Amino acid sequence: MKNVVIGIFSALIVVYVVAICLTLYNINARKNHIENITSDVMYEHLKKHYGSSNVSSEKLKKEIENRLDFIKEKDELKINISKYNLAKGLIIAEIQDKYRIFSGKIKNIKIKKIIIFDKEDIKLKEKNQYRNLIFYVKDKIYKKVRLKVGSTYVVPKFDLDAFLEEDKATNETVKSKILIKQGEIIRISNEMPENNIYLLDLEK
Repeated sequence: MKNVVIGIFSALIVVYVVAICLTLYNINARKNHIENITSDVMYEHLKKHYGSSNVSSEKLKKEIENRLDFIKEKDELKINISKYNLAKGLIIAEIQDKYRIFSGKIKNIKIKKIIIFDKEDIKLKEKNQYRNLIFYVKDKIYKKVRLKVGSTYVVPKFDLDAFLEEDKATNETVKSKILIKQGEIIRISNEMPENNIYLLDLEK
């Protein structure tokens, strides 16, 4: 009997600990999700309406609400745009989310997001998200591609005879080239320079 009581007591402790862990995980996951969505919406809004005087903070508030569509009607969501200056590129948003967890308790999540940048920052960020790949056959440009960081690219097969006959590429002498074969996979990363020059290996 004693062992049964100890077993039941131990099981209850395990269930209690698991419930606490799941609750904390759920709260953190929900908070991170709200933060990421709010940041994305604020950035896209400022990027689109930078310098405009015909857009109000209510539009941004509505955009955030629409993206937070996973929040149920019974939950309490408050969005306050405390600072909204498109001319200076400054937005401050405060999000308060009250929702009921499975235990019946009300959890209150508070988030404050600030975005400050100018138009040049936007251009630089967009520029740095992409890399150029330039493929050469001997001293002629065979192909140019522009790819987003995080993507992959398979080096294409090429018809050397047809390419040389067309002779549409511009002759350029580039000292530093990376020798690469057809079918090789290139992974686009932030560490890569903006322009990456490759020399297609002619050997089969």
